[in-house]
Amino acid sequence: MSTCSTWRYGLVGVVWLAATLAALAAGAQSVKPRYGFTKGQVYGYDLKITWTYPDHTETKKGFSLYKVISARKDRLGLSCVGHLAKERPPRAAAKSAQPDRIHPTRATLMIDRRGELLNPDESLTSLAEVMEFQETIALPRLPEGDEKHWYTLEDISIGRNWASMPSSVVHGRIPAQQRVDYRFERAEGHLAWISRTHRVKTTLGLGFQFDMTGKGRLAFDARRGLVTSFSSTYTISTDDGAKKETTSAKVDCRLLDPTKVAALVEMLRPKRPNPAARKLALRGLRSRNLEQIGAGIALAGSFARDDRPDDFAKPLAKLLKHPVVQVRLGAAMALGIWATPAAETELIDALQKAGPFAKPIFLKALAAVGTENAARAIALEAQEYPLEVCGALMAMGPAAEKPAVELLRSSSHQAQEGACRILARIGGASSAVALQRLPQSAGSTARIEAHKALVAIRKRVSDEEIAEAARRQEAGRESMHSWTDTTGKFKIKARLLGIQGASVVLKKEDGKRITVPLEKLSKADQLFVRSRMPSQ
Repeated sequence: MSTCSTWRYGLVGVVWLAATLAALAAGAQSVKPRYGFTKGQVYGYDLKITWTYPDHTETKKGFSLYKVISARKDRLGLSCVGHLAKERPPRAAAKSAQPDRIHPTRATLMIDRRGELLNPDESLTSLAEVMEFQETIALPRLPEGDEKHWYTLEDISIGRNWASMPSSVVHGRIPAQQRVDYRFERAEGHLAWISRTHRVKTTLGLGFQFDMTGKGRLAFDARRGLVTSFSSTYTISTDDGAKKETTSAKVDCRLLDPTKVAALVEMLRPKRPNPAARKLALRGLRSRNLEQIGAGIALAGSFARDDRPDDFAKPLAKLLKHPVVQVRLGAAMALGIWATPAAETELIDALQKAGPFAKPIFLKALAAVGTENAARAIALEAQEYPLEVCGALMAMGPAAEKPAVELLRSSSHQAQEGACRILARIGGASSAVALQRLPQSAGSTARIEAHKALVAIRKRVSDEEIAEAARRQEAGRESMHSWTDTTGKFKIKARLLGIQGASVVLKKEDGKRITVPLEKLSKADQLFVRSRMPSQ
């Protein structure tokens, strides 16, 4: 009955996995509410939020836009982009606060016709940002029937970070319970008015108590199949044992008219940076002030890539090590436009450390690097993120061919199937040979996909080219590989014979065998070895 979304409280990010809004009651019994989107449709919302802190008041304004990228009878695909920024600076300075809104960021989500999110692991960082957390206020869950009252109840977890309350900044995650109640109020023609009560409360204190109550109402247009307005007030109380704080907020969301939507779409269309804009963005990226960093990331992320990508790739790569998670994620999103080999090492490190929420963002950024080593790092995530890996490697083209071939040896049938689909798009003669030699352990679906891939490849290369590729592979079955240590000073050419514990066994050009600890090898070579480990 619920879907997952990502919520962010406070200025550093109180994050939890949350649910979409629930349901709509039908005012007119003859109308069964369903989303009526059509492919290509674009719509949006005007957003306003006013925070009332103990020592100051802060107002933010912005918008969220949705584009219907697919529309089937049972599901809808939406592309989202959002922006929220301060209307004026707060009276109380907050130099340690995170940047306001790193924008414009984008996400894709799939819902059914009743609004249930079908890809709950998707990063929803670009939905309408409300109370400084993301909430799918524009996509409530619709009812199965004609209920007058309904609710959702679920267990979630929230992060224990609250930047505007320095004494309560404690790292960790604690369990909480979320309940959202809806009650049908009245119908006015094709509009249905629904009241909404939202409660989130920690269930185990562990030294930190969080309690949020929200009350509001929304209007749903059954004829158009979407929410037309939403307003709510919230009260949030926190108690870390040493300090208690209460914050309130008022949120307003209104459907934009088509003229305003068209203007926003044009405004968001990426354009190459002019010299002044480039200088301003780079100044922000190199700043130590978090608001300026956020503005720099926002500006860099709004540009179209030009012929000087390293200007942005290098400072953005440095921000991947920033202590504030929203800065790291924003930098990774911008690197999806600007990444070059100069950002490869930092992106691979960040990918390996990233949690489930962030991995798809880093995978997309690594694809923009365009190197075989980056493709290999992406391929290693195929078992957990098959769809994201498949899309990223396809986008990389020929640079991803070898890592995709290596995926055919994976123990995961899903990874093998993905590799076949990738090679159908980008594979050449050597890929055709590998597909013909698909391991016997491959599943039936992988074999079907391998056949499809071979058919596709044979439209691009001749049988003679495939035969020549097969002869070359037979001649040097485990070809020589150039190995480098962590310092970059020691280099040799050798064949990989096997893996023994935490070491690799290599055969040098003179025939001598050596054993080298894996940790002594460069990051690139460690990835090369991991791609050949049976567990992959």
